Amino acid sequence: MVFENGDVYKGQWKSDQRHGAGMCKFGLNGAIYKGEWRDGKPCGNGTLFCLPNEIIEGRFDGFKIFDG
Repeated sequence: MVFENGDVYKGQWKSDQRHGAGMCKFGLNGAIYKGEWRDGKPCGNGTLFCLPNEIIEGRFDGFKIFDG
């Protein structure tokens, strides 16, 4: 799915929202999140790949790092 803001998502859906396992490349900054989604937001275990070379592994609660 390609969103109007340039985000590209590939993964599971529930009730027309990103939910379950999936990967998203964010069009705004080029970051990539791969992991669990709930109600359209990163939630649970995942990995965030940020530019230029930062990798963050942990648990996410929305777009905030909960533990990692």
